[in-house]
Amino acid sequence: MENKANNNTENTGERSFAKAYEDFHPIVRKEIYNKIMGWTGWSRMTFYNKKNQVYPLRPLEAGIIEQIFLDYGVNAWTGKEVEAEV
Repeated sequence: MENKANNNTENTGERSFAKAYEDFHPIVRKEIYNKIMGWTGWSRMTFYNKKNQVYPLRPLEAGIIEQIFLDYGVNAWTGKEVEAEV
């Protein structure tokens, strides 16, 4: 997976992937969860805290999440389908 995020430690603010994540079927959510956990190294608690905006996402984390959701054809922040790049 190619990461397009910039690699600094600034926070991304009010971004949440909760809506997009919850819209998936539970089996697909588990796949997404496993990919996010594999790429970020978060604990289970950190995952849910980041998803629910208890802790803000850093740009690198946001980039990872964006790319994982794009792999499923969905914008991580809006939950809307995106067209695949050719």
